[in-house]
Amino acid sequence: MGLTLEQYKERARVVSIISEDGKFRGSIIKNTQVAREAQERHSLPAIPALLLARVLSSASLLAVFLNGEERVIVDAIGEGPVSKVSAEAIQVGEVRGFCEYSEIVNTFDKSRFDLALGHGIFRVMRILYNEPDPIIGIVKLVAGDIETDLNYYFAKSEQVFSVALLDSETDTDGKIVNSCGLVLQALPGAEDKDKYLVSEHINKLGKLTSIITPQTDLIEALRRILPWDFKVLKNDRVDFFCRCSKENFVSKLLAMSYHDIVEMRDLGQNELVCRYCNAKYYLTDDDFVNILTQIKAKNN
Repeated sequence: MGLTLEQYKERARVVSIISEDGKFRGSIIKNTQVAREAQERHSLPAIPALLLARVLSSASLLAVFLNGEERVIVDAIGEGPVSKVSAEAIQVGEVRGFCEYSEIVNTFDKSRFDLALGHGIFRVMRILYNEPDPIIGIVKLVAGDIETDLNYYFAKSEQVFSVALLDSETDTDGKIVNSCGLVLQALPGAEDKDKYLVSEHINKLGKLTSIITPQTDLIEALRRILPWDFKVLKNDRVDFFCRCSKENFVSKLLAMSYHDIVEMRDLGQNELVCRYCNAKYYLTDDDFVNILTQIKAKNN
C-alpha cells in the first residue's frame, strides 16, 4: 500500500543549497518523523525528546556537507538531569541518536527544557576519509538549548561565519509534533556586509516551527527565509536508521577477556542493547561457546 499525499509531504527531508553568487552554503531540514521515532524507540519524556530532536537536526544538517559515508557526531554532555544527548549522521540521510537522563527531568517545566543539561560541554566530531583520527571541536555549553550551543561552537571552534536555527515542539502529551532546523555558512568571497544582511534577515524570522511544519516544502520555505536566490545541491530523505547487528556486538565481545565472557554467561547476562536505537539482541548458549572458543584461540 502506497503513501498518501499527506504522508508523502510529511517524510523527513534535508535540502542543501548554495547561493547564486557563491558566497553562502546552507542546509535545511524537517525531521519530525525522525525525532518522533527516536522518542518512541527510547520512550522519552518531553524534555529529553526536545533536546534529542535538536541534536538529531544538528547532526543531519552538518552531515549534508560531508562526502559518501563520512560521519558527524554531535554530543551535548551535562551535569544536570539530562547527562548526555547524542546523534550520529552520514550524508546519505541516515541518522541515529539517544539521550541519557534521570527521572528528575520530569519535574522540570517543559518551557525551560534548556535547563536540563546544566553545565557541560558541546562537542562536534567528524570522521572523514583520509583522516587517521576524528576531527573534534569542543566548547562549553552556554545555554543548553542546543541551538545557541551550536552557534557558539561555530564561532569559537570553526571560526567560520555560520548561523543555526533549531526548533522542536511537543504536544500536551509530551509527544514530538514538529522538528526542523537551518544552517547557513559563509564561503570565501562573502564580505562583512553580506554576513550582516544574512544575520539581520535571520534574526527577524522568529520561531522556525512557525515557518516549517511537517508538510512544508523545504525549497518553498527557503524562498521565504533567504534574502538571495540559490541553487539546490541535494534534496534527500532522512531516516532514523541504525546499522547495529548481533554480529557487530559479538565482534566487540571478542575484545573482552575470557573470564569476563564466562562471568556474563554464568550471570545470565545475554541481552545486548544498542544505545542508539534501543534494539535488543540475545546471546544463545551456542553464541557463548563460539565467542569463548575464538577468544581462547586468539590468546593461544
